Amino acid sequence: MIVWGGHDGTGYLNDGAVYDPALDTWAPLSSTDAPAARRDAACAWDSVGARLVVWGGLGASGYLADGALYDPASDAWVVPE
Repeated sequence: MIVWGGHDGTGYLNDGAVYDPALDTWAPLSSTDAPAARRDAACAWDSVGARLVVWGGLGASGYLADGALYDPASDAWVVPE
């Protein structure tokens, strides 16, 4: 399971973590090239199920029309061109 972004009552978040049920542990996601802080982003796996797409949502400046792809195998964010 991957969780990312949100709002903690004082501000928007641009961090997250991945849960490993076999080890019952959480590990932080890389923040390098992560999308801007937001809540209510749409998230879905890409067509081959390898990367998580995080798009849109609400940030400090209003509704957002951008995002990035997260690759859990390399713990890296890819910003689409």
